[in-house]
Amino acid sequence: MARYVSAAAYEVRKPDGTVVARIIRGVYLQADPIHQGGFDPYYAGTVITGDNGERIVHMRIGPPLGVIEGRTLVTGSGERWELVDLPGLGSRVEDPDVFRNMLMRRELAIEMGDLRRVTWLDVQIESAAWMVCPDCGDRFGDRDDCPTCQGQGIVPDP
Repeated sequence: MARYVSAAAYEVRKPDGTVVARIIRGVYLQADPIHQGGFDPYYAGTVITGDNGERIVHMRIGPPLGVIEGRTLVTGSGERWELVDLPGLGSRVEDPDVFRNMLMRRELAIEMGDLRRVTWLDVQIESAAWMVCPDCGDRFGDRDDCPTCQGQGIVPDP
């Protein structure tokens, strides 16, 4: 199942294809044909992480709109709206060697106390086409025998 990435940009579509909104780096922008570009320039809400780790679309005014499950926004009324990737926020890391290098650079930045670099790398890592293996966690002792990643420590991010 594809997952929501907070550093990415999405178009939010109803099942009939109607564009309801855009979510850009966690900011929910309501579709509005009156404004130039078709979207209200003032954010209508934000995507926050709830106490149980769920992604909630928290509206600026009123109750939360719904919860993001994978790449689907499930509204409070039970409607299921699809989140479709929008290109253009920078290149997504596709090469597994570059991804592994970013993981190593992040560890080094943590050791050196370089919070700015850690934050920048976190965004790049989160939006990459790869992710750390959910079963072995890329841990040295567990990685070699892991059937999920076959000893690589990373897997494609759906």
